[in-house]
Amino acid sequence: MVDYLTSELNKRLEIEDMKEINWERTRELQALPKFVNFHKWLKENKVKYDSIEYPVAFGKSGDLLGIAAKRPIGPEEAYLYIPNKLIINEDKIWSSDLAFVINRHHDVFDEHADAEYLRLIFFITYELSKEEKSFWYPYFQIAQESDLPCFWSEEELNFLEDALLKAEIMEYKDEYEAEYDALYEIASMYPTIIDIKQFTKENYKLAFTITVTRCFGWSLPHTSVVPFADCANHFIIDNQYELYCKRLHDKKKMHLANPDEVKFNPDEEKYFTNLKMRLNYEKHYAEDDTFNGHYDVPYKTLRYIRKLKMRNTCA
Repeated sequence: MVDYLTSELNKRLEIEDMKEINWERTRELQALPKFVNFHKWLKENKVKYDSIEYPVAFGKSGDLLGIAAKRPIGPEEAYLYIPNKLIINEDKIWSSDLAFVINRHHDVFDEHADAEYLRLIFFITYELSKEEKSFWYPYFQIAQESDLPCFWSEEELNFLEDALLKAEIMEYKDEYEAEYDALYEIASMYPTIIDIKQFTKENYKLAFTITVTRCFGWSLPHTSVVPFADCANHFIIDNQYELYCKRLHDKKKMHLANPDEVKFNPDEEKYFTNLKMRLNYEKHYAEDDTFNGHYDVPYKTLRYIRKLKMRNTCA
């Protein structure tokens, strides 16, 4: 099924002519202040992404925005490093001014079926309300809204011929509105913390879109929004994402060298997945910025590229 869907999506991209890069439109986009400021913010916060380019405009008209590789990137090869400082997660929420607010409303932020999402949406809406004062302001400026069915007008929904599908969208739309009303009511109770004039439907809509379409969750302790990494999330090319802790990696090396003296506690053991020690974090993303700019394309990567070329030739 996965192969079938990948094939069909590839065909769709080819039919819609979205695989070709429009370099003229790409350079125009890259010169826009919001993208210039975004890259400045990334570099100031030690994000590593030497192997990829963003934004890149795909299609003859340049309507599809995305990431493009600058060089061959192979299996199990790290190409993007996002420091924990940039990740929006439970730690950021509970260390913010909103922790006091969230603790006082367990019915919404703890007992609700979508409580984990609502905490993130509430936090991001709050950060959006701060405008330029928010640490994540450069990221919010480049985050695009999605054309979700719950945002469609009644006239647009009437084009659907499936009554069940339409009913489910309407139900989702009602839930979306009800959740905004609940969060707005809570926000209005804390005028010294939240500027209620900026807790708008527009900001809530963007916060909702960022959370439900760009978040990471599987294999992570909590649902998280990872700026820039989300530009490579949910695509037809498989992406593996891992949490990287330098302290535990260094400890693992010492353990392998001297297993009798260097031990792990149960929580530390949970950190290591099957791929954790095989990905080349340190090769390209040294924390002391000593990378010399030279890439050695591994043999496994070159072999993978040759196989892809063979498939295209035989197709």
